[in-house]
Amino acid sequence: MNDLFKLDYVLQAMKENDRNYVEYYNGSTYFKKVFSDMYVDVMKVSSYLKNKGVQKGDRVGIIGMNSYEYMILDLAVITNGSVSVPFPEKDFKGKIQTLSKEYNLKLFFADEKYVNDSEEIINLGNLLLDAEKEDYSDLEMNEIEDEDNFTIIFTSGTTGVPKGIEVRSKCVQEWMEHLVDSYDLTEDDKIIDFLTLSISNARLFVYASVLVHFNLVLTNTNELLRVLALSKPTIMQGVPYLFETFYRTFMSMTQQTFKKRFNYRLYHVLDKILPSSMLRGLHEKVFKSLKDLFGQNMRILVTGSAHTDENLLKFYEKADLRVYEVYGINEVGLVSMNNPKAYRIGSVGKPFKTKTIKISDNNEILIKSDFSWGTGYINDENNSKKTFREDGYVATGDLGHVDEDGYLYVEGRLKEVLILSNGDKIHPRIIEDDLKQTNLIKQAVAIGNQKPFISCIIVLEDANTPVNKINDAINEINKRYSDNFKIKEFIIADSPFTVENGLMNSTLKINRNAVYEAYKSKIEKLYT
Repeated sequence: MNDLFKLDYVLQAMKENDRNYVEYYNGSTYFKKVFSDMYVDVMKVSSYLKNKGVQKGDRVGIIGMNSYEYMILDLAVITNGSVSVPFPEKDFKGKIQTLSKEYNLKLFFADEKYVNDSEEIINLGNLLLDAEKEDYSDLEMNEIEDEDNFTIIFTSGTTGVPKGIEVRSKCVQEWMEHLVDSYDLTEDDKIIDFLTLSISNARLFVYASVLVHFNLVLTNTNELLRVLALSKPTIMQGVPYLFETFYRTFMSMTQQTFKKRFNYRLYHVLDKILPSSMLRGLHEKVFKSLKDLFGQNMRILVTGSAHTDENLLKFYEKADLRVYEVYGINEVGLVSMNNPKAYRIGSVGKPFKTKTIKISDNNEILIKSDFSWGTGYINDENNSKKTFREDGYVATGDLGHVDEDGYLYVEGRLKEVLILSNGDKIHPRIIEDDLKQTNLIKQAVAIGNQKPFISCIIVLEDANTPVNKINDAINEINKRYSDNFKIKEFIIADSPFTVENGLMNSTLKINRNAVYEAYKSKIEKLYT
């Protein structure tokens, strides 16, 4: 493996690079710094941490929204051989008082709104001011060994409190190798990092921008559309729900004027009878508004963390904005990745050579690797034994298969399979994808476990959609299903499923258990 992709090389890579840069957007705040200037900030904060008593292996907690200070603190902690512990704000903001003790934190930094809760919490927003006068000229940094833990990450937490996992530094090098092998990255590329930095992949792209040499845009999810237009990035990672949202926005835009409606319909008629070379001009007119949404320069779109509907992927392919599906889990890290060299729609790519895949008798994906991110959960021996098996394989909880050409397919979560009271089994994803394809339904959760029939909770695109129109759409879907799997009833949700109301997790996956609980009384009435 390439030693230039090690965490130990991050500081040198920053120091020597006065070409690439980070841009930071938050409301009216904007600034741009080349990496060599960012290096100075990291070194000052490293000195500040050492003067606070932080040593190699010590844990430093962080909680808050994306900020330049958050990024610099994380870099300072890990490049000094300490352990960065970024807590997902959604899951831990109500437990601030206990985190230092529970996770044995040496220091704990948080956004200003949390500082009043405890004198032990340091204001993250003041970090650079506090470290401004630090002298780092004689600072000796700790070496980072391959087996050193550099961070603690947390599972998504769809059931109960998220579980912590210690990750070794050599896993970053492996991740970086796969990224570079998969995509032709250049110094002119620019990635937009808007997912919360508590998510490991969001931070990994920070390290990648430094080690691989490309530009970085840092912002928050609520700023995404504005910042895409301003920064014009070339690379973006996002969850499937984000690409669904962009698709719906585009489709709404195609209906705004007669000319747009005409061009959209004309293109789809001619596309069936004429070669693409003859439709280039019309294609550009039709899909220009979609490309504008992504900032006009986008060339690499990556998605993961949940299933992406094949029809959505085909739509982006048609628009010349291919979305590359990847697969990874917190316990193992990145497992497979579609890329321009090896791409198969519907799959999540070919597993890396550093990962061994086995499919169990019940179709669960099992993975073994010397680069697995975790070996167990912190303070959770029972769940550790269930997931980290004695034979060295990690039980992913995902259903899937590998085709004859070596492409991996993920078919859903084992625990989400609906088993009807007659014993018939179906994965809810199949039903939910079909519901969303009607263009009437934005979000859906299928129900029916240990029940006599399938029902669903739906979030409408338009709250004023007549019930008879919904019934007609569901009746069309039911024509594809056997009698046992037909959708018999539905509940119209009171409001969309969001992170704020707890019905989605921090990676924008629907929290099924929370949805079931929120609509418990209505569900019970359906089956009474």
